[in-house]
Amino acid sequence: EIATLQGSLSKMPEIGAMVRALGRRPAVEGRFHARMPPQVEDKRGAPGVASNPSVPSEVAGLTLAGSLARMLPAEAMLLRAGGARRRLFLAKLSEKKLLSYELRGWEEINARFNKRPRVFPRVPTGPGGPLIVCLDTSWSMEGHREQLAKAVVLESARAAHAQERACLVVAFSTENNVMECGEVGVSTSGISRLLDFL
Repeated sequence: EIATLQGSLSKMPEIGAMVRALGRRPAVEGRFHARMPPQVEDKRGAPGVASNPSVPSEVAGLTLAGSLARMLPAEAMLLRAGGARRRLFLAKLSEKKLLSYELRGWEEINARFNKRPRVFPRVPTGPGGPLIVCLDTSWSMEGHREQLAKAVVLESARAAHAQERACLVVAFSTENNVMECGEVGVSTSGISRLLDFL
């Protein structure tokens, strides 16, 4: 019965659209910033972002620098004042200690999340990222409801694989009865493990 339900669900574009709308991942084109674990570059990892000061696209804060283009207007006032203030400006310029805007940009990299981060930096985010599917197996879901929910889990795992996203499945019936299937890949072993789990 689950296979029949999954077949009909795979013809529903709403399921694929729902899966695409869920989750966030670090993305250069992202309009929103969110706190995420820091990333470590990994050629086999998922798409991510890294800070790149050579592609400035936003102001990240203030810093000391030797750039006339990025200095604050208050520093320019020292240059205009003349005398001792002008010499102070020139000394700060030669030592690269002018108070300046810190510009930052982002570049796409393949990365994995740091396992035990101490800080969670704000990075641009876009749609995508890992998908966590929770399946209610309590007595209120018995029968057709549970079969339909399991079919949605299978279709979500298939859609996540098609979008190259990680998919984690968790089943629960009470607060003390929670089972985790782990990350599900759409391979023969991954699907058989998921079917055994369901």
